[in-house]
Amino acid sequence: MLGKWSNKIQGSTSVCKEDEFFCASGSPSACLPRSLLCNGREDCSDGSDETLCHMCPRFFCRNGAICGWTPRAPYPSCDCKHGYKGRRCELPDAGKVEEVAVEPSSNGNIVTGIVIVLVVIVLAIVLTIVFLKRRRESQYQALQLTFPASPAAFRAVTDVQRFF
Repeated sequence: MLGKWSNKIQGSTSVCKEDEFFCASGSPSACLPRSLLCNGREDCSDGSDETLCHMCPRFFCRNGAICGWTPRAPYPSCDCKHGYKGRRCELPDAGKVEEVAVEPSSNGNIVTGIVIVLVVIVLAIVLTIVFLKRRRESQYQALQLTFPASPAAFRAVTDVQRFF
């Protein structure tokens, strides 16, 4: 859950294991067993192992993580948001960052855009077909009036034209 974390002591880096905590004074050791945290006894020479008991200091957890503690573990513990890891959620988690990048909500916008474009294309095709069909019908009707199909119809058209 908490993974490895590191802190600096006068320019050097100390990496503590998951079941250890960082002793700021470095005495008796830079990393001590986590079971010694908040046990009512100062195990670090500067007492730093007892300073954060039963409290969550403001800004202890990074990157929007939630700080908490329990009676069994009375020291601050961070619940990291997706994309972060580490004791204080200070480290980017590459595996979770990829998950965040491919959320359904971000895909929803793409799908919505594609659907809208397809509807517009289909609508344009339908309107074009209707327009061309009406144009062709009006041209065909004009052609029928100009060139009647039977001689009797031709005479009727000619008689009408003479009347006017």
